[in-house]
Amino acid sequence: MTEMNLQQEQINEWRWQIVQEKDAGFDGAFFFGVSSTKIFCRPSCASRRPKRENTLFFTSCAEAENAGFRACLRCRPAAENPRGANAELVIKACEAIERSGDFEMSLEHLAAELNVSASHLQRTFKQIMGVSPKEFADARRIRNFKKQVRRTDVTTAMYDSGFGSSRALYEKSAETLGMTPAAYRKGGKGVDIKFTTADCDLGKLLVAATGKGICAVAFGDTKEELAENLAKEFYAAEIQPDETNLQNYVRAIVENLDGI
Repeated sequence: MTEMNLQQEQINEWRWQIVQEKDAGFDGAFFFGVSSTKIFCRPSCASRRPKRENTLFFTSCAEAENAGFRACLRCRPAAENPRGANAELVIKACEAIERSGDFEMSLEHLAAELNVSASHLQRTFKQIMGVSPKEFADARRIRNFKKQVRRTDVTTAMYDSGFGSSRALYEKSAETLGMTPAAYRKGGKGVDIKFTTADCDLGKLLVAATGKGICAVAFGDTKEELAENLAKEFYAAEIQPDETNLQNYVRAIVENLDGI
């Protein structure tokens, strides 16, 4: 896979996450089409989410229509979107972060590239994405590390994902993996994971944690689907349901989704 194709794949991954979360903040910034129905929609469309392998992404209605897709009658993607300008800024910022590869771009550098003030970029990005540009970049590095470490060794995956040192990786892994990078590479071998599921506005929510912290937060259509995906990711861990001790995590996530 070429570097350009890899960057596009990474961009489409976070677009897919936005579609799964039905985030209206990106309505007008991009559209998704379903190959099995030949219909394209806004990210926030209330329709049932398609399978990832059937999903394509477009930057405009014209692009989707030229590819043979027709507009969804439910979400009416061609209608004017008042948040389009802010969404367009954020999507360009995300793409710039993706293009930066292992270079850690400062907020000031990113704002200059997009020809806006750093304060406006920070405020707009956080309003729509719920995180700062730096937090988005950190999440990108962890996501890339999780993908690559299953195919190679920890050190190679660390540098290829943009972590300049093992200290930086281990600090982030404690917050996002709930285990050491080496344990994640082995599918959670020797790690005890507890999980619970709950209803939320996005469907079903799964939260999983180890003794070190949260190791997974996921959304889906059914509890069974979420539990199956958790077992696939942490194939060597001891996984047990826990309906009691994870409720504080669940409550905090749901409140964040609700904007409380």
